Amino acid sequence: MTAPEKRSPAREATRNRAAHSNRPHLSITTRMEVEGLAHRLHAMGPRVIYELLADLLRGRDLGETLADFARIDPALFAAVAAIFLEGSRA
Repeated sequence: MTAPEKRSPAREATRNRAAHSNRPHLSITTRMEVEGLAHRLHAMGPRVIYELLADLLRGRDLGETLADFARIDPALFAAVAAIFLEGSRA
């Protein structure tokens, strides 16, 4: 009978990293575009984030959804939101 094989923490960490290496990597351009979109959407507030996530949960294509939300003009969105919110208080 042999002793059970012990796994060293270093070997376990290497194995865990290897499991994630098959995920696609973003190019620097794509990463910068995604970061820029994230900043723009965050600045527009929680409603925009909610609508984006709701679209994705409904099964809409990720690329198509991100492209649509990337076209939103933050200034126009703020103006429409202000009109809408002002109208709902009357």
